[in-house]
Amino acid sequence: MSKRSQNYRKYFWIIGINAVLLLIGWLFVQNPTVVDRYYSKGFYPYYSYLPAFLLDWLPFSFGDVFYVLAVLAIGFSIFQLLKNAFRKQWSATKRASLRLVCLLFLLHNFFYLSWGLNYYRLTLYEQYDLDVADVSKEDYFQVLDSLVDRTNKLRAQLSERPNWNQEDHQRIQTEMMQLMRRDSTFSKILSKKHIQIKQPFSSTAVSYFTVTGYFNPFTHEVQVNALIPSVGYPFTCVHELAHQMGIGFEDECNFIAYQMLQNHPNPAFQYSAHYEALQSFLQDLRYSDDALFDRYMKQLNPEIIKDLKAEYAFWSNYRGPVDYISGIIYNRYLQHNNQPEGVLRYGMMNRLIIAWQKNKQL
Repeated sequence: MSKRSQNYRKYFWIIGINAVLLLIGWLFVQNPTVVDRYYSKGFYPYYSYLPAFLLDWLPFSFGDVFYVLAVLAIGFSIFQLLKNAFRKQWSATKRASLRLVCLLFLLHNFFYLSWGLNYYRLTLYEQYDLDVADVSKEDYFQVLDSLVDRTNKLRAQLSERPNWNQEDHQRIQTEMMQLMRRDSTFSKILSKKHIQIKQPFSSTAVSYFTVTGYFNPFTHEVQVNALIPSVGYPFTCVHELAHQMGIGFEDECNFIAYQMLQNHPNPAFQYSAHYEALQSFLQDLRYSDDALFDRYMKQLNPEIIKDLKAEYAFWSNYRGPVDYISGIIYNRYLQHNNQPEGVLRYGMMNRLIIAWQKNKQL
């Protein structure tokens, strides 16, 4: 066998092994009960010790470095492939193509092994026997009326809009991590082996993607944008920690954040939960009944309206082509990962809140 053939052989071995792993993974995710038992509650909690041990001591987000390196590696591989093809160097083109396929396979399988299989576990409503299919308009408006009343009262308790600085953010991060460690409500679905929050290298850059926070599934690091309006900061922290603790679905992370904060001793944290939930409910109404939406908006404390306007003004500074393109990509990413609703999945926390409330009343 020639040396050239031997070089190709290692690439074929890597591709072959990863293709087999991909097939095994596809068969595995066909049964959410198996995924939940053996991956989400079995392998994942113990595996998460590794990135915690390796990276938690770093004062910066290694995940951001990983993303940059991954993009550069893919970009360089594509450049090499095109350059060789343009020069009609077919042997080098073949080698570059194989390297690119190997790289993509490795990243893909590492993503799902490290965290991504959590997208295919049992849903929260299945594990807590919540009937999300039987949500009536009466149920919806009952909860919405309660949210409006409670959010108005909470905002009246606050002398001014929360405006936390860097030191406040560190304190809030610590409080949110402690809150998640102490939780008993969702202990049967949350892994408590790794609970840690960091900030991205550049919150300004992240803001252009209109991202409040994000979880890196390769390094298991949670990053929360330090520039976002403070009213949503505690809610975002808990949402991203829920991802870190093994929850894949966006509506479930939102729901957990709401439940964890709605009765917090700190009124500002309670307000964060109710403010976010209220926006989600009103968003549904906005697309179904403009007149009713306007009527509910008039019921809101004027200070809540100011908070909403301030938040809108903040994100208006960053909206543009980057936000538009990344939004399309992220929507497709969610659809590919067992959330066919895409970004609309975030708003589906409404049905979880309603179903949970109905269960409490039984």
